[in-house]
Amino acid sequence: MLFNWLNQRRARKEAAMRLYQRVRSQSRHPVFYAQWGVADTMDGRFDALCLHMAPLLGRLRQSGAEGAKLAQAVFDAMFRDIDQTLRETGVGDLGVPKHMARMMKAFNGRVHVYCTAMEARDVAALETAIARNLYRAETLPAEGADAAAYILAVYDVLQRTFIDDFMQGDVSYPEPVAGLPAREAAHA
Repeated sequence: MLFNWLNQRRARKEAAMRLYQRVRSQSRHPVFYAQWGVADTMDGRFDALCLHMAPLLGRLRQSGAEGAKLAQAVFDAMFRDIDQTLRETGVGDLGVPKHMARMMKAFNGRVHVYCTAMEARDVAALETAIARNLYRAETLPAEGADAAAYILAVYDVLQRTFIDDFMQGDVSYPEPVAGLPAREAAHA
């Protein structure tokens, strides 16, 4: 019984790491920075990562107890990586906890707003959240509409993904394409 629990925990942690690495890789797709105007800075990359984590974590939390455990493991993998990144960029041991606390608060707020908008299919609320968080603007820039359409397409793909696929660390993302209207992206 104990070994079974340990094996499940290890498998969940490995799946979470694979999921996180896939999400991180997708959030760094060049189109976000070169065409859609996301700032290619530590803050911009963090915001792009938050945008990509929202539909994944939202979907996992809809998948019962095992999905919730996997969502927590993905969250943990993300913040272990962020901790390491902060240290590698020169943030001292005393500063890391302060940075981490601010980033966790920002992350939780962003994920909540994004998930609420995506689940309600409220494109206006999603665009407002993307403008505020991803672009640090009051209104959504023209290229931001592409980001909103894309993340709705991601949401739809993940909604059709089975929990068993997630438990194997398998997740697919649509290719980000500039100029795809939100209505078309939502059905891609």
